[in-house]
Amino acid sequence: MGGVSPGGGFPLGNRDRVTVSGEGPVELTLADGPRMSFRGDGELILSPGVVALPEGEGAIEAAAPATRPLVLRLPTVRLELEGSAHLTVRVEDDESIVWVAAGKAAWCDLAASATGSLPAGHGLAFSLEGRTPVETPAGP
Repeated sequence: MGGVSPGGGFPLGNRDRVTVSGEGPVELTLADGPRMSFRGDGELILSPGVVALPEGEGAIEAAAPATRPLVLRLPTVRLELEGSAHLTVRVEDDESIVWVAAGKAAWCDLAASATGSLPAGHGLAFSLEGRTPVETPAGP
């Protein structure tokens, strides 16, 4: 079974949860290539090919081959990260806020079934009512 390993090395399985609370970053490597580092507060839920963040906020550094992007699932948006990317995310009661500091993120608005791309230096807040531009980074 392919899995995910935190930086130290033990494998995690489908639907395993990793709780992060402000300490040093948690390093994850998916069995098929994508890697990510998460620094912040929240709970990561791991599925084949997907890392979900149902609540919390943090900074994410991702490295993914073009053949296998890293998929990050927040409550109201699905992000695909190819190559190197650095972003901050924050999940609030009624919206998910994403700010891309470096690289780019393809997004799918889960409420509106709309898609697009966020380049470096841009952010969006995704809610059930739609999307609004974000002027400053979303998290720590």
